This record gives sequence, structure tokens and C-alpha cells, in this order.
Amino acid sequence: MKIAVCLVAARKYYPESEIEARRRHIESFASKETTIELVFPDEGNYWVDKPTEFDTVYLKAYIVKRIVEAEKQGFDAALVNCIIDPGVDESRCVVNIPVLGPGRTSMHIASMLADKAGFFCPAALVPHLHRFAKTYDMEQTVGYVEPVDLGPTAFSDKKKAIREAFLTFAQRAIDAGAQALIPWGLPLLSAGGLRAQELSKELGIPVIDPHIYVKVAESLVEMGLSQSRKAYPAPPEKQIDGLLKSMK
Repeated sequence: MKIAVCLVAARKYYPESEIEARRRHIESFASKETTIELVFPDEGNYWVDKPTEFDTVYLKAYIVKRIVEAEKQGFDAALVNCIIDPGVDESRCVVNIPVLGPGRTSMHIASMLADKAGFFCPAALVPHLHRFAKTYDMEQTVGYVEPVDLGPTAFSDKKKAIREAFLTFAQRAIDAGAQALIPWGLPLLSAGGLRAQELSKELGIPVIDPHIYVKVAESLVEMGLSQSRKAYPAPPEKQIDGLLKSMK
């Protein structure tokens, strides 16, 4: 099985250390028989300190383009490596392989394991989290949100501080009624060193790593399942080809 993981900036914007940290962490979720390949949009950059939805306007089309290419290259599934899932719904309309994002996947996993989840969320992403939950009718799962001011490009230098901050957040979240916890930012795990399985044992409640979407994608492929065309109807092929050609 081959899974393409599309990052959310052109390769030139990522430090090589960050690319390697993400690769190692993502591959730790994959079965031995699964090949993971990181792919990049041709243009666009969501790798900024204070991202907003505006940053994704230009980027989404290039994510879709890269996922269309991944399907043509024989990948069995595609993942978008960003917690607010930019380009996931759009890509689902134009490819037949399953496309997943970590945000929606981890929220659904949380809703299966608990009634309320606590979110350890970089401060700049807090508004996104609430809008994201509303978009997918998952507001009932958001029980506690705590903004953390760490800066998305500096996580690898702050592993001890991140872990300590998460543990103090966890106690406040549990006191507020959270029954599961989600680190709402992929670099908190890949570069920041948070280990969900260890934290689950230490805290006694589920800590969900959004990279679990790798396992979910593998399961969908194995069962021959993908997004429904009733939910994600495909535009005319000429329309897709016209858009992609205009981006060359």
C-alpha cells in the first residue's frame, strides 16, 4: 500500500529537520507493508506563525493538484498534513482514492471514545478550532480548549516545556470535564515530542494523536472504501483538467 502525505507549503519553506521529524513520526503509524511518501504543493505556504483561513485560499488549489497527481501515480490514499484539513473536501470531489485530514479524523475518534475532549491548542489556532468544529457539527465534542503560546516553528527546541505544559493543561482539562485529550497541532507531536500512548497511560484517559489518520486510511484502503460520490459529487472532467492546466 502507498499513501501520499501532502504537506501544506512548497518544499522550500520547510526546514529539512522539520520534514524529517514529520516523516519519522508519520511512518511510526504505518504498517510495515505501507509506504509513506511526503509530497508538497508546487506553491503556497501555510508554514507561518499565525495562520488564518486566508492563507489557505491560494494553497487549497495546489493541494488538490498534488493529490490528483498522487492518484495518477498509483497512491492508494492521500492525507493532508494540517490539523484544519485544508483542501481535503475539495480533493475528495476529484479523486477516487480516500482523502483524509487529521483534524476531522481525530475529532471523530475522540467522539467514539468520550463525550467531551480537551484541546491543547497553539493560541493562533484557537479560532480555527471552534469554526472547524462547527463546520463538521462536532461542537459537542469540544469540552475544553486551552491556548498555548509556543510558536509553530520552534517546537523541536521546547520538548521539555511542551510536555510540562501539556501535563498541567491535562489536569485543568480533566477538572473541567474532559474525558479525552487532543494535542491540536501536528508539530506538537512530530517535532515537540509529545507521545500520546505514554501520556494516555500516565494520565489514565485517552490522548489522541491526530496522526492516527494513517491507520484509518490503511483500514479504508484494505476494506475498499472511499468518500461517497453522493456526498462529494465530481465536477465535469473538463472542468478539472482546465483548472489544473491553468496552474502550470
